Amino acid sequence: MGWIFGFYLMNKKVENALGLNDDFFISVAQTYYNDSFSGIVSKKFIDWDNHGYKKIVLVNQSKTREVRLDYEWIGLFKFIEVGDSISKEKNNLDMRLRRKELDTIIRLNFSGIKNSWDYIDFLYELDSIYDK
Repeated sequence: MGWIFGFYLMNKKVENALGLNDDFFISVAQTYYNDSFSGIVSKKFIDWDNHGYKKIVLVNQSKTREVRLDYEWIGLFKFIEVGDSISKEKNNLDMRLRRKELDTIIRLNFSGIKNSWDYIDFLYELDSIYDK
């Protein structure tokens, strides 16, 4: 029984060291919730020099911005194409993606960090803060 408890503690230390704890999830969710971005995807890449982060580059008029997508499901990075129009407003978890015959809303849920169902109440509460 002692080795099970020891494994549990070791696992928790590894999770915390990698940022896989509740505080990290909440911090990421709040950061993205309070952020806004929009533009045309000019490039998508894996930044091997920076932990292998999955990034897209958005161009909006004369401004260029990189957006990290590692916190989302891997399929999102694969789904996004160069030329897509992407926008996300501040105080919202919805990201709008438009391309030729597609106009859709993608709800950010940060499932790349943990199972988002474990945090569904937190995400709902966060997204409802400004709904009055």
